[in-house]
Amino acid sequence: MSFLLATVESTERLRALAKDALFQEDHVLIPIEDVDPTVADFARSMILFAGAGIDATMKQLVRDCIRHAVDNNASAAAAFQKHVEKSLQRDGTISARALCSANPREHLIDQYVGELTGGSFQSFQQIAKAAAALGVGAVSKRKETFDRLFMERNFIAHELDLLDPEVHGMNRRARSVQDAWGMAEDAYAATLDVIEHVGDRFA
Repeated sequence: MSFLLATVESTERLRALAKDALFQEDHVLIPIEDVDPTVADFARSMILFAGAGIDATMKQLVRDCIRHAVDNNASAAAAFQKHVEKSLQRDGTISARALCSANPREHLIDQYVGELTGGSFQSFQQIAKAAAALGVGAVSKRKETFDRLFMERNFIAHELDLLDPEVHGMNRRARSVQDAWGMAEDAYAATLDVIEHVGDRFA
């Protein structure tokens, strides 16, 4: 939760910093095409902060809750067993390392956590996989929310938010701070839903 709260605070500060630049003195919103390009970077930063915060939050959720989930939830235990079976088929040395460790089950859970958190949580599929590992399956209703944020995040992080350079040169996507905040806020609420679902399983 601390990662998510810190991210919300950061995006709220970015929105506040952009407010004066986005509105004229009579409080009329400046058309997006007339906004200073440097102000548009506030919107991009908000989306990047949101993606990073959700990534960190989901990883901490897995680290904090996976053992309790595997011990107390049949669905989570089944997902863990399936992971172990696949790992043994893929790499027989895992069984040797686990058997030689002081606590084989703990060793396998550590390896499971590493697999679940090793990559970046930047897609709905990754969030759904982690939620399933924690015994939570009711996240599909939030797919569109996560997909929208991560698609915009990937445009910024991997394509510098540029439109097709062959057609548009160095022009970038037009995106308002209000749109960015709406996407971030929806994604924060969706992430909180996942956390609450996990909490409900072990209440």
